[in-house]
Amino acid sequence: MNTPAITRAETPHLAPPTDDYCLVVPLDYSIGNWDAVPSIAVICHMYYVELAEEIKRYLTKIPFPFDLFITTDSQEKQLAIESHFNDWNKGAIEIRIAPNRGRDIAPKLIACRDVYDRYEFILHIHTKKSPHYELLRGWRSYLFETLLGSKKIVESIFEAFRSDSKLGMVAPQHFEPVRHSIGWGWNFKNAERFARRLDIKISLNGRLDFPSGSMFWARSAALKPLLDCNLCLDEFPSEADQEDGTLGHIIERLYFFVSERAGYRWIKIAQPSLMGRTEGMKNVQNQKELLNFIKDTQYGLLKSRKSQVLKLPFITSRNSSLDRKRDLELLAYERSSYKFIDFPQFQRQLKLHMEKKDSLIDFDDDFYLNVNLDVAATVANGVFSCGFIHYCLRGQDEGRIWSDNQLKRRFSISPNFPEGFTAPVYIRPLPQSNIDLSHLPRSQGTFLLIFFSHLQDDLFFAGYTAFFQDFKPLFGKFSKVVLSVESDRFDPRLAKRYSDQIEVVQAKELERLKYQPDLIIAFNSQLFIKALQICNNPNRTVYYCQDFESGFFPYGAEYVEAERAIASSHNIIVSTELLKSFFISRQLLDKQRVFTTSPKIEPLDVRAEKTKRLFFYFRPESFHRRNLPQTIMEAVENFCRKHIGYEIFLVGSVDTRYSYKINGTPVYVINKLPRKDYIQLISSCDLVVSMIYSAHPGVIAFQSAASGIPTITNVFENRDASLLKQISENILPYDPIREDLLEIIEVALTMPKGKKSFNDRLYSGHNTQSLSDFIDIVLSSESAVTNGSGKINQNWVESNLTQRKFVKQR
Repeated sequence: MNTPAITRAETPHLAPPTDDYCLVVPLDYSIGNWDAVPSIAVICHMYYVELAEEIKRYLTKIPFPFDLFITTDSQEKQLAIESHFNDWNKGAIEIRIAPNRGRDIAPKLIACRDVYDRYEFILHIHTKKSPHYELLRGWRSYLFETLLGSKKIVESIFEAFRSDSKLGMVAPQHFEPVRHSIGWGWNFKNAERFARRLDIKISLNGRLDFPSGSMFWARSAALKPLLDCNLCLDEFPSEADQEDGTLGHIIERLYFFVSERAGYRWIKIAQPSLMGRTEGMKNVQNQKELLNFIKDTQYGLLKSRKSQVLKLPFITSRNSSLDRKRDLELLAYERSSYKFIDFPQFQRQLKLHMEKKDSLIDFDDDFYLNVNLDVAATVANGVFSCGFIHYCLRGQDEGRIWSDNQLKRRFSISPNFPEGFTAPVYIRPLPQSNIDLSHLPRSQGTFLLIFFSHLQDDLFFAGYTAFFQDFKPLFGKFSKVVLSVESDRFDPRLAKRYSDQIEVVQAKELERLKYQPDLIIAFNSQLFIKALQICNNPNRTVYYCQDFESGFFPYGAEYVEAERAIASSHNIIVSTELLKSFFISRQLLDKQRVFTTSPKIEPLDVRAEKTKRLFFYFRPESFHRRNLPQTIMEAVENFCRKHIGYEIFLVGSVDTRYSYKINGTPVYVINKLPRKDYIQLISSCDLVVSMIYSAHPGVIAFQSAASGIPTITNVFENRDASLLKQISENILPYDPIREDLLEIIEVALTMPKGKKSFNDRLYSGHNTQSLSDFIDIVLSSESAVTNGSGKINQNWVESNLTQRKFVKQR
């Protein structure tokens, strides 16, 4: 029998979760091997055969043996899939044909029903496309990356299964563009009817959560209620590009209910780098914390609703909805600004407010709900009686935008919060830290605190390596070294390579420190400002500066803040003499202690023979605009259309790698290479092109020029063509504003290679002291906060935190 049709006059149900949690993957701790290899089957519905190679690539990330079951809807597609998997060696593979009904759901549950009895663990995936909405194009990639993004992620998922034998399902956290539309949609009445077959009771007033996109890892036993309900194809409507309202959509929303009905728990997982929001993401550091997360953090769907109203700061013991409503109102009253009236009067005013009559409560509910659509969904679902109640209980803590009614009363205009081009994206101040370490006592030993943004392999750029190489000999000066990382995802092993004494913590954990640091080093301008806010000790805070970071931003508050970091610093480490001179020219350095790290340029051995290989330093990511990737690609494409017989190497991306041809010319886009392979490649090339439109001159261009390779690099405010030619006769200066890069490439290819040339003094400058001496001087300076007496220097706090001084006006 077919599922009854949906009456479109009904209002779709929306109830996006507002207090759900998910586990951060991959896990941060070392995972042991399995005593016995888990029994795994992957069930993949492949309607879009053109995605076969993508699926195949992700499946190679599974670090265990597994058997693969693929369903599709025609013999033609079956043959095409076989051709893609003819070299498959990861396990047995079987391709089954299933009717084109029930999208991916029916083939997995009906055509592959026998599979579940033979394997303990199942992975459900499919060639998901969302042709209805442009916004959802990245949904499939998000789901695949979350479930199969790396071997470590899959190992982490199975660590969760191993830690809790009653964990039944692991699914991705909701894709951000669909989160606001999580709910029963048009499906509730039919879902309620179907759920009764599974002995599951659902309610519009109950919680709802599910693996949106219907991809997940599971124990077969957790799906047993669904597998045993005798599904048949006739229950699924014929395919007609339905966006909602089918049995497939219903089953998708019931998966977690089914797991609970079978006696199993479920969790959601996420990679912070893929998420627009990181609220509710939980890192665990060991198996005990993992088990606690699985058992205690995740709410249940089949439990009574009365004890889990959005995990508010109280739990009602009453049963009636009226008592629950009163409890919420009482709590809202206690957290409101209307305690000048008594609670019964507050209730009367609240009633008038909800009836849109004159009330003492000056709060524009319509505006609040229009701005906060997720709140509007909870109000429509009856979780909160109005937006004002939500604001009192949640919204004010979350920093939600709200409006009173004074705009209407004084100016007869309604409040508005636009989207799109005119959206007020800069309506809040720059981030401020609420952690204060300045009141803590001093430690018995010497304590170094370091601030980093990231500590992960794919973002471990040369600057991080340079920092650790600079400070590796100095870590022994300190009895305690703590490295604070802003990102939720980090790998402590990267720091441990340089010193076992480094303790890596997530930035939020700084409030747990028991002592104030003796020396603070901040790795960028934003972290330097944060360090001043947290530690209130500029005399002992060092800004480790590798570039003019204002150039990363358009003119505005961030630009000013980055300049302010330089100007307000008492101690600053800069990467080169060229960068230091630039700061002086802009009057940003005045009385600061300054140390120049002066990176040593080590020439490579280069042969004079030409190879017709061209090397381009290529960084195509959005945060690497200063490396002019579009300019480089334009020159590469024009060169390949004009010249043949060359090889092009675009090296330097974070994680992008592929190869192709332009007019028959091989082009290789490469991310990180092992040092030996990198040196072998770059030293064999006839030309190096390395751009950095910034005050920091970079390293690659100067190393290749010093080695004898004709090198093109751009001019900038602090390095004109004359200076670049003085640094090395192998440099061809390029003015991106006035010159054609292709023409300069053609000139460079006529130059000889193999003759070393480099003026180290012009590039690096000359230090009269060592970094160790510089740090000793900083450590010997009086703490600005304590004035040597242990008391806060209030004058410094007021003059530097309330309004940080600039050096003299430019």
